[in-house]
Amino acid sequence: MTEDGRVRRARELKEARKHEILKTARRLFAKKGYERVSIDDIIDACGIARATFYAHFDTKRALFGELLDRLISDLKDAFVRVDVVSNVPHFEQLLANVSRLVDVLQENSDLARVVVLGEGGGDRELQERVREFHGHAKSMIKRALVAGTKLGLLREMDLDVAASAAVGAMKETIASMLVEGPRSKAARTRIAKELLEYNLFGLLAR
Repeated sequence: MTEDGRVRRARELKEARKHEILKTARRLFAKKGYERVSIDDIIDACGIARATFYAHFDTKRALFGELLDRLISDLKDAFVRVDVVSNVPHFEQLLANVSRLVDVLQENSDLARVVVLGEGGGDRELQERVREFHGHAKSMIKRALVAGTKLGLLREMDLDVAASAAVGAMKETIASMLVEGPRSKAARTRIAKELLEYNLFGLLAR
């Protein structure tokens, strides 16, 4: 194997090990909760040396922070800009966006429980990361509202209030979903449709 080949192989092995640590930590967080999982638990479950863990993460909080960053990235990928010239109705495009978001949160229910249900305990720095996550969610919704307003799909509004209300509705709905357990695809689509109609039309009959 050439020098470049060895370097590439070493990098691939390092990434594979990091992925295994992250996957194992997620499983433990889901089973025991963030606060009750220690670095020793993660090391033992992975079957690695302590030095191997610290070669990738300085703290448990740093590990969770990377999981959270990946979740934020997945949520951003779930949003697709509405195509105003498409034959697909705007509502259906928006519904697809919300459905993908709900799917991502159920697929990442272990992380979502910490973020949505506050299962991070009294860790102040983790709580700050969770607040940052909520800030990201609000920013994504606010950008979508701005785009919808510019396209003439939405009325003029107080964007901060509207985005906060949308985040609140999403948070409470997802919290119920997480507490009650996994939902079928059809059930998740119904949840997404109710969320979208509530945020677009409120409670009044149309």
